[in-house]
Amino acid sequence: MDWDNEDYVLLQISKNVSNITKASDRLKNDLNFFLKALKIDNSIFDYAPKHIQDNKTFYKKAKAGILARPYIYLENLHEKFRDDKDIVLKAVGEYHIFIVDASPRLRKDYDVSMLAVEKTRANGDIEWLINELDDNLLKNPKFVLEAVSKNPDFIKFTDKSFRSDKKFMLSAIEIDPNTYKYADPVLKNDVDFVLDAIKKNPKIKYYPEVGVGIRTNPQIENLGGKITTIKTPYFPVYLNFTDVFEDDVILFKKDMTELTQKIKASKVPNFSKALTGEIFIGSPKFFKDTFNQDINERSGASYDTVGDVIWYYIPKRGVTVTNLIHEFGHKLHYKFIKDGASNIDIYDLFTYAKSDQCPFPKIGDPISDLREDWWIVKMASQEFYLNKIDQEKNYIYKNDDGDKKVFSYKKMIELLNCPSQYGATNLSEWFAEMCTLITLNKVKPSQQHIANMFIEILKK
Repeated sequence: MDWDNEDYVLLQISKNVSNITKASDRLKNDLNFFLKALKIDNSIFDYAPKHIQDNKTFYKKAKAGILARPYIYLENLHEKFRDDKDIVLKAVGEYHIFIVDASPRLRKDYDVSMLAVEKTRANGDIEWLINELDDNLLKNPKFVLEAVSKNPDFIKFTDKSFRSDKKFMLSAIEIDPNTYKYADPVLKNDVDFVLDAIKKNPKIKYYPEVGVGIRTNPQIENLGGKITTIKTPYFPVYLNFTDVFEDDVILFKKDMTELTQKIKASKVPNFSKALTGEIFIGSPKFFKDTFNQDINERSGASYDTVGDVIWYYIPKRGVTVTNLIHEFGHKLHYKFIKDGASNIDIYDLFTYAKSDQCPFPKIGDPISDLREDWWIVKMASQEFYLNKIDQEKNYIYKNDDGDKKVFSYKKMIELLNCPSQYGATNLSEWFAEMCTLITLNKVKPSQQHIANMFIEILKK
C-alpha cells in the first residue's frame, strides 16, 4: 500500500472518500491531486486543507458538482457551500425547510427567504416558516407585501401592525382580495376602508367578513354588484340575494319561515341557537366566479366554518328546508356545542353508531331507507318501493307510476341508511344528518336509540 502513489490513493478514494486521510502529506496538499479526486467524489472538498478550499478553481468545480445534483441537502455540505447563495437558492427551491440549514447570513437573506415563502404555497407550511424567518424581514413592509403575493396566507401570521395599516392592507387586497378577511376588525368597520377595498376588488362586497351593517351602508350598497339583504323575522338571520329572480326571493323567504318553525320545534336541544348569521343565495356561476366555491349540486348548499356563512345554490328547488336544516346542523355543531367538532361525547357516539349492523332491504321496503339523496327522497311526494332483486343482485325500486330506480349490490352497501351507514364516513356529516332526521321526525326505529343518546348528549 503506497499512500504517496496518486493512482493508488485515487482508487482507494473511489471505495471510500475518507481514505484521503491516509494519503501522504504531499498529496494532501497537492491542488492538482484534489482536482482529480473531485471528479471521483465531490465531498472530497470537506477533506481539503483551507488553502485548497480557498482556491477559486477548486471551489468553482466543487460548486458545479453540487449544483448538478438532483437534490441538495445543505446539512451535509461544508459551511462554505451553506453560505453560497446559488447553492442555498437551489436547495430551498427544492424544499423550503432547507432554509434552516443555510448559513446565518443567508437565513436572513431577502431572496432566499422569499423563495422559501413561495414554496410553502403548495404545502401549507407558512406558519412554521414564519417562525424561522428573520425578524427584520418580517418587519419590512416591502418583504411582507411581496410575501403575500407569493403566498396570500402569509398575511394571517404577520404582525398585527400590518393588518391594521390601511395603506398596507389595500395594497395586499390589490394582490389578493382574500387578504381582506385578515384585516384588523377596526378597519373592517371603517366604511372608507371597505369602500376603497371594494373599489380594488368588487368581489369583497360579497365576503361574509363584510358585516351586514357595513354591506347595507348606502355608500357601499350601490357599489359593485347588486345584492339584496333581508333580515328574517324573529331570528337574526340575514339573507343575501345576488343574481336571482324576484320569484326566487319570494319562495326562499317562504321556505325560511317554514325552516325557522321546524327548528324552533325541533327535539334537537338548543337548535334554535344556530339561527343566526348569514345565508348567501345565488347561482352556481356566482359562487364560482366570486368565491371559487363549487356548491355540491346534489345537496345545493354548504356551511363555511371559517366565514360562518351558509352558501345556497338557488336552482335547487323543492328541498330548501331540508337542505338548510342540514347546514344549520353543521353550524350548531361547530359554533354552539362545547368543544365543537372535537366534542368527545359526540365522537364516541358517532363511533358507536358506526359499529352497529343493519340488514339489506326486503321486497316492499321503501327507498327512503337508503342514503341515496335522502334529503330529496324523504320529502318526495311519491315513494319508491323495492320491487325485485334480480340474479345479478341489482335492487330494483318502483313507484306507483312504474318509474324505476336500480342499484347494484355494491352501491347498495354504500346506500344503506342506518346508524352504521348514513353519514358514517364523516363525523360532521353524521351530526348534521342526525339533526335533520330528528327535526323532520324521520328517525327510523332502528335509529331511535342512537337519536335518543344524541339528544341526551346535546342537553348537556
